[in-house]
Amino acid sequence: MIIIKRNIIFIFTILIVIGIIISTTIEINNSYKTINHQYNNSPQIWPAPFHSQLGNNSILISNKFNFTIISKSTLLLNKTLSKYYNLIFTQDNLINSASNTLNELNINLKSINETLKFGIDESYKLIIKNNGISILEGNTVYGIMRGLETFYQLIKFNFGDNSYYIENCIPLLIIDKPRFPHRGILLDTSRHYYSVKTIFKVIESLAYNKFNTLHWHIVDSQAFPLSSKSYRNLTNGAWSKHEIYSYYDIKRIINHGKENGIRIQLEIDMPGHAKSWSVGYPDLLPHGWDDPSINCPNYDVPLDPSSPLALEISLALLLEFSGNDYENFNLNQDNDNSSNKITVDNLFHVGGDEIEYQCWNNSKRIKDWMNDNNLKSFEDVAKQFQLNVLNQLLKIGKIPVLWEDSFKLFFNDLPKDVIVEVYHQQSTAVNATNNGYNVLVSLSSYWYLEYSYSNWERAYSYEPTLNISKSNIHLILGGEGAIWSESIDSSNLFQKLYPTSCAIAERLWSPIDYTNSSNAKQRLENFRCSLLKRGITASPLNNSSPLHSFSCYNS
Repeated sequence: MIIIKRNIIFIFTILIVIGIIISTTIEINNSYKTINHQYNNSPQIWPAPFHSQLGNNSILISNKFNFTIISKSTLLLNKTLSKYYNLIFTQDNLINSASNTLNELNINLKSINETLKFGIDESYKLIIKNNGISILEGNTVYGIMRGLETFYQLIKFNFGDNSYYIENCIPLLIIDKPRFPHRGILLDTSRHYYSVKTIFKVIESLAYNKFNTLHWHIVDSQAFPLSSKSYRNLTNGAWSKHEIYSYYDIKRIINHGKENGIRIQLEIDMPGHAKSWSVGYPDLLPHGWDDPSINCPNYDVPLDPSSPLALEISLALLLEFSGNDYENFNLNQDNDNSSNKITVDNLFHVGGDEIEYQCWNNSKRIKDWMNDNNLKSFEDVAKQFQLNVLNQLLKIGKIPVLWEDSFKLFFNDLPKDVIVEVYHQQSTAVNATNNGYNVLVSLSSYWYLEYSYSNWERAYSYEPTLNISKSNIHLILGGEGAIWSESIDSSNLFQKLYPTSCAIAERLWSPIDYTNSSNAKQRLENFRCSLLKRGITASPLNNSSPLHSFSCYNS
């Protein structure tokens, strides 16, 4: 008898749950309108979401509103919720809580694993119903971050009655995920130094755009600001003793990246672009490089691979900045211990571009070394050096990234584990994927941000999978905009970054059919205003600076 009663109760409970699901489905089907990606009535979200269904109603947000965690919590989740609460609610809210106001957003975090590396799950689902019931779900805290940015962009403030509200889209369902797993901006800190505070601000702005990677091009021929505890004289090549990134600075930047869902991918370019290395260690450069007759460019001298120190220092730097403890990163730990290396990203960029072979012409040491090692050409010298570097990275569990020059040098002899970053022609991306290589795209004619012709519409017009065969599209892992800093420093950095990088962000996050810049313009104007509101000094859409008086919503 007891068993029968229990079975009846169980069946009754199941029927109730099924009834709730059916009624919710009916409400969704009756109340939502599915949004065609290319029309102006799509939600004013940047970058545009993967899928959205919107109603026509508005809802007020009460002054008792809070984020309510209905799952397991973490310190990072709480910190993220607090950050977005403070970003959203900057004015007095006079709307009291009621049955028809939005009083809370329930947060459902499905996994407390906060490992931040290539391939993280950034998907989320946001639901807000007519009765104010709402939920934000994410498989990871990084998905919750992306969903909170969407929620932030939905909210408006009425100065007439001191009220926060969401307009003309309730009930709302957004199911969102990125199109590509790698979405980044390269920041060059060699040609101009940027303070840690400025880099923090860059990281925050990347998160607002739903990027997930800061490609930190930290050293180059012009300056070596990266502190090394293995080879301390390398920072003699910094611009000055005040323009150096200490271990503590680097850890703070990595930590701030994690707090914003931004991977910090380090690039130590080798063997080219190495003149700054030689200020502390002169024997690293080829003998006789400065002889005018060989036309070695003063600003782009490569390492001398025959120097005993060249490979030694290069491999030591890879080890020093290749920790793998992504989950237990400690900002205050002492990294002198070899088991506590600085953990950056699981992708490690080692350059490999623009090796000026003529700089090796005058070096008897290089030519003798080539004979001893049966190397027939300078190309063979470069290959041997890079294979040593790549094997070291693979041995310590990193995924090497190289500029396209190395693919052109090795072609099919390049290890298949390497990611090729293409920056000249789309045909190189086609060629690399046809030969089985994973590719990142950063075409200079579209996504290099320092050029005078760079603008958001040009950036928006580029499709990363252009001419890639259907069977190879999965090999395009994403891409990056690039800030090369010859003519950029902290005074104009954000004007150069935005709004052009916003266009890159949408092409990398949103579905492929978001291509119409005319339809995107209003959303981008709104988003630029939200960047300005948060202290990111983005340029107007149509010029590098304002030409006359206007609202930021019509720039």
